[in-house]
Amino acid sequence: MMRTHEDPGVEDWVAANMKPGSKVGIDGMTVSINGMKRFRYALAAAQANSSISVEPLPKDVPNLVDQIWASARPAAPASKIVVHPVEYAGVSAKDKLINVRTTMQQKGASMLIVSALDEVAWLLNLRGGDVNYNPVFWAYVTITASSATLYVNNTRFGEGVDEQLKESDVTVSSYDSLLPDLSQACWDDTSRVWMDPNNCNYAILDCIQKCAQGVQLIKKQGPIALAKAKKCGVELTGVRSSHIRDGVALSKFLCWLENEVANLGHEPTEINASDKLDGLRSEQDLFVSLSFPTISSAGANGAVVHYRAEAATAAKITKNDVYLVDSGGQFRDGTTDVTRTMHFGVPTPWQKECFTRVLQGHIAIDRAIFPKGTTGHVLDAFAREPLWKVGMDYKHGTGHGVGSHLNVHEGPHVLSFKSQALGTALEPGFLTSNEPGYYEEGGFGIRIENVCIVREADVKGPPGGSEKPFYGMERVTMTPIQKKMIDVGLLNEKERSWVDEYHKECFEKLEPLLKDDAETLAWLKKETTPLVS
Repeated sequence: MMRTHEDPGVEDWVAANMKPGSKVGIDGMTVSINGMKRFRYALAAAQANSSISVEPLPKDVPNLVDQIWASARPAAPASKIVVHPVEYAGVSAKDKLINVRTTMQQKGASMLIVSALDEVAWLLNLRGGDVNYNPVFWAYVTITASSATLYVNNTRFGEGVDEQLKESDVTVSSYDSLLPDLSQACWDDTSRVWMDPNNCNYAILDCIQKCAQGVQLIKKQGPIALAKAKKCGVELTGVRSSHIRDGVALSKFLCWLENEVANLGHEPTEINASDKLDGLRSEQDLFVSLSFPTISSAGANGAVVHYRAEAATAAKITKNDVYLVDSGGQFRDGTTDVTRTMHFGVPTPWQKECFTRVLQGHIAIDRAIFPKGTTGHVLDAFAREPLWKVGMDYKHGTGHGVGSHLNVHEGPHVLSFKSQALGTALEPGFLTSNEPGYYEEGGFGIRIENVCIVREADVKGPPGGSEKPFYGMERVTMTPIQKKMIDVGLLNEKERSWVDEYHKECFEKLEPLLKDDAETLAWLKKETTPLVS
């Protein structure tokens, strides 16, 4: 609900429900610097004339939640930490540290504190499993001109981790020693500490401010976020390969499901379907895990954007309903995220119109050409225009960044109507999902999602050449879009050509991997034939 802004943020709820004179205590280890700022702004705005205060809990005051949990608190995650080889990463950890230090020097930073888990994993070419579906591990990193320290429980290092860290001149300290180390560091009034306020916890800021009052703070987005988002050539090769293998799994699944429902008359549940897809995906080379829980939604459940089927209440997939499946995988060479919407009977004219308008928005993003400096805020409108012109819309963003065997939702860029989309211009090497949708409460949901690479566009330009580069999209998701759901009469010639070209590409890239699966190959041929006007 909060993703769609139908519920207030936590800070707004607290502000609306606190009495004048109240004190709000926050565990600084669990809220970011900007999170604390939002709390203070919300309380100040809601209670302008009262003395409500918000402060971090003192060290000697235990977190109330921890007290309630007591011995029932789950143990800290302890997944094995493994090397992410250069054959997939493309750049060594040692070279990444050199690049980060160069940026630090340019910004005049004497220390960088890295607390975003995917940034730690990317920087050191390590992966873990402390967060479900995300190959990261609990850790911090501090970097200076001459040192780098990884704060982590090192008893779970897999083969080669110690050696790789030594090669990169990274020392290891216990996870809990970060704050004591910061409080005992040799600070002076020339020290400049760089921390990202969006993901650095408030306890770190509070510690430095209390023990080193002369230290200057750089509270801006760190240098790793952008470097991580801009995939290198090796990573992009892996992205393309992993999406082809993912397309094999999804094609096998959609072939199976169509046969079950349309041909055999069976009615598998949403759980039956997601289990089948998850199993097929796990059979692909270099598979590690899912990248998020599969969203398998039939009929009205498809209108719930982040629906999660439960075994006891899972709906049946029938010939009468629209079926939406949003899924993805973590592979050693890439991360995938794809959504397809299907009908295994006869879709209504209205369902086809809705699907086609969503498809038109999807095509608009895929075909977009835009100048350097363009943000996702601009492109978001491209996807909505076919819906807007008939009074329709959707409440979620149009696209998010995607990691390279990292988090399936990655920043700093997004394609969205929200103000955060204004912060980062799109650059070549960025990955973004392209996922417009339409949702009718109590009826059905439609979403079409591919992952794309932002690339340089080959544009003619004016005489003498363009003043700045222009960019476009390279789609990497390879799974047919159901032609049955398309109202071909709504498409213009370029849109029809796009569908045929995309399906031709899907067949050419998937067919070599399906030669031993006659049933799925026959399905693929059927689904990728040209549109009939």
